[in-house]
Amino acid sequence: MKTFIALLLIYFSSLFFAACKKNSDSKPTYYMKADIGGTEKTYATNAEATRSGLGRFYFLTMRAIAGNNSSEGLILSIEQLIDTFTTGTYTERASNDYDVTGTYNPGSSDPSAVFETDGLLGALGMPLKITISEISDTQVAGTFSGEFFGRNGSDSNSILITDGEFNLPIH
Repeated sequence: MKTFIALLLIYFSSLFFAACKKNSDSKPTYYMKADIGGTEKTYATNAEATRSGLGRFYFLTMRAIAGNNSSEGLILSIEQLIDTFTTGTYTERASNDYDVTGTYNPGSSDPSAVFETDGLLGALGMPLKITISEISDTQVAGTFSGEFFGRNGSDSNSILITDGEFNLPIH
């Protein structure tokens, strides 16, 4: 009888530890994060990427916000003439084959408080660089950095975004 109880104890213990085992199939955490003007920020709400086409133009747009009911967040976009996005580095103003843009909203409802890349002021600063390190039909991951300029039209109103990372589902 003692042998039977010992075997049952071993059996139930193994079930307990098997149940506590980490699930390797768990979903990855999706996010965008960066050092924004010297402050580390992570955006994980509504974090996603979308592929879309408009006429002969194709877009890969990545976005995330700080939280529910928040307007603080980041949007990055790559626009090109072919519908296949691949791993590699896409740099603002570096090619006629694609365009790279970004928008950072610090949480304001005032459009003039929003920062963006591209345009005439973008030629003055550090261009936005998006590096895609992994891309599939369901997920995109990589890094980004660049200088974003205020919409108020002043080249002195800029913010440097560095050490950016993203890991996003593609919808």
